[in-house]
Amino acid sequence: MKHILLIAALAFSSPLVSKAQATDTLTFFNQKTQSASVAHYDFSAEEVSGALNKKFGNLKFPKALKAVDGYFLYKGVVIPEISTVKLDVFTKVVAKGEPSSTLFLILSKGYDNFISKTSDPEIVANSLVFLNGFNKDISAYHYSVAIEKQNETIKGIEKKLESSEDEKKSLGKSRSKMQSKIGDLQQKSDGLRVQFENQQKTLEEVRNKKVTLEEMSALKKEIAKAESATSKSRKKHEESVKDIDEIKADLEKIDQKIAENSSLQEKINNDLQSEKQKLQDLKSKLAEFQ
Repeated sequence: MKHILLIAALAFSSPLVSKAQATDTLTFFNQKTQSASVAHYDFSAEEVSGALNKKFGNLKFPKALKAVDGYFLYKGVVIPEISTVKLDVFTKVVAKGEPSSTLFLILSKGYDNFISKTSDPEIVANSLVFLNGFNKDISAYHYSVAIEKQNETIKGIEKKLESSEDEKKSLGKSRSKMQSKIGDLQQKSDGLRVQFENQQKTLEEVRNKKVTLEEMSALKKEIAKAESATSKSRKKHEESVKDIDEIKADLEKIDQKIAENSSLQEKINNDLQSEKQKLQDLKSKLAEFQ
């Protein structure tokens, strides 16, 4: 017993053992003043409750029952660090401003047979050791939850990267189609340009014809016909050039999007590596408490 009390005293006095400072106290419970063990932690009430549920879950405790005054009851259970006999364990976690909270622990041997420092000093001393050491469990829970959240963050970034990769492929296909279309249009435009140039030559030849006065009327008709054909030929060629320019403008937009996608992918990859490093750091921290 002296050995246990010595451990409890060391746990209370040495910050190297735990940041928690567990003490025995009196608290109001079920309209009475009861002896309790209490510890303050630099973690949120949610984290302390989560760590407590995890620890008691590992010990195969039955589901907690709601008691009075905000306490939860684990009936007829054994906490090895506290006692080898079954106890009724009442717990309550109170938020004290984020991230800080207080854990109250009331123990009973059943019915109204509550444990106090006077009646069971060894069990009370062990409960203080338990509460001080519980800081390690909360820390492990804290980093476990942080790791889960970090994994979700990484999955979200990986989805963004996958979406960016899909967009890159789509833009690449669009660019290839446009380049192919420009090639086809250019070939067609070259043919139309040749037709236009030939038609211009024909028009010049008709205009330069030497005719008699009697043939002048026929020549005018021939010139008008050649001018009309030349005009149509020029229009077709100009339209083909315009079509090419429009596709080239669209191609420039695609190239701009490809450049933006490349920059985005670089950023996403950098973010991914950064978040993965954070994950490794969290895992290293967790390992310190396992």
